[in-house]
Amino acid sequence: MPDKVIFSLCCALTFMVVACGANDATAPSVVSPNEVMPVDTGSPAKDSSPTKEPFLAATLGEPISGYQTPVDMAIRRTTGSTSAQTYIAEQQGLVREVSPDGRPGRVVADLTALTQADGEQGLLGLAFDNAGSRAFVNYTDLDGNTKVDQLALDADGTFAGESRQNLYTVDQPYGNHNGGDLLVMPDGNSLLIFNGDGGSSGDPERRALDPSSDHGKIMQIDISSSNSAPRFWARGLRNPWRASYDERTQSLWIADVGQRMWEEINVVALERSEGASFGWSAREGAQAFNDDQEEIHTSVTAVDPIFVYPHENGDCSISGGFVYRGTEIPHVGSWYFFADYCSGEVRALCVLDADPSGEIATCGVISLGKVENPVGIMPDASGRPWVLSHSGSIVPIVPAS
Repeated sequence: MPDKVIFSLCCALTFMVVACGANDATAPSVVSPNEVMPVDTGSPAKDSSPTKEPFLAATLGEPISGYQTPVDMAIRRTTGSTSAQTYIAEQQGLVREVSPDGRPGRVVADLTALTQADGEQGLLGLAFDNAGSRAFVNYTDLDGNTKVDQLALDADGTFAGESRQNLYTVDQPYGNHNGGDLLVMPDGNSLLIFNGDGGSSGDPERRALDPSSDHGKIMQIDISSSNSAPRFWARGLRNPWRASYDERTQSLWIADVGQRMWEEINVVALERSEGASFGWSAREGAQAFNDDQEEIHTSVTAVDPIFVYPHENGDCSISGGFVYRGTEIPHVGSWYFFADYCSGEVRALCVLDADPSGEIATCGVISLGKVENPVGIMPDASGRPWVLSHSGSIVPIVPAS
């Protein structure tokens, strides 16, 4: 998690999330947190036709309590079944099922002997393979180093602890900026691992853009093979939290927490993301940061953020989300849900879709309300968006009445 958050909370041991997203063809939209479009409460068609004015009628529903430090939500779909199951990862090391109404279900994995929830450390990420037969977990071990393990799943969905196999390990020089997200590629053959820059402040060892370091990188593992070695995929991330894949535009979205002034959202076509640089620490958001890193950033496919916002009115650390494609919430156009951990503001970014090889532009941002310490916004198995509160609840985003 970002050092700036720890500083802003007087060095309290709090869990923070960040995200980073970009498009290499357009200048970022820069918006003050208070400059928001009003939410229309009419009743337009529930589609995303580009010929209609963008519209979203959404608000926050009632919180569902009973969770302990939730940090990630993942969906397990199994081959040959039309049903799917939603899971929550809790920072202290538990993975539990989520019932369709959002209530906490049974614990299916207990990894508390492997990790410890301490500041920005603990169980940080969860994903499943496309067949629903394996789970992948990203956590910091008891020495504070990042590990990614895979576990087989029993027929009832319980994680088979004896099957645990380590796929990836990286030493962490500091206690913050561990990243922690996991994303299975659409073809099901690869797993992307989202690493932070290793911590401290300002990328002091210049790890984020250094191709010889795993820090500040997206790493890729071939999970279709039993002996695949991790390899470098992309660079220039500070503390990515969270990443998502939008199937309609075939784009990768990443929220990345900033240093002192700017939070950012990046989006790039997945097919063009390999080898890309998201800018840190040559830049914070769209602004120059470490001048000695600029040449490295611009020497490869440089991705600029599509949207940035400043540290104002309590905002200081972005928590990423996903592009909503559901039918429950009345909307026209595409909307990316995200939040800020510090202010608690939950927002939706209006997006003008484009072909994956073309430009993706923004068309405004709206506020949906506040949630205490939001660490991410993810969809459940039915497509309903949930805001995960690190304080112990999950909050649905629902249609506005």
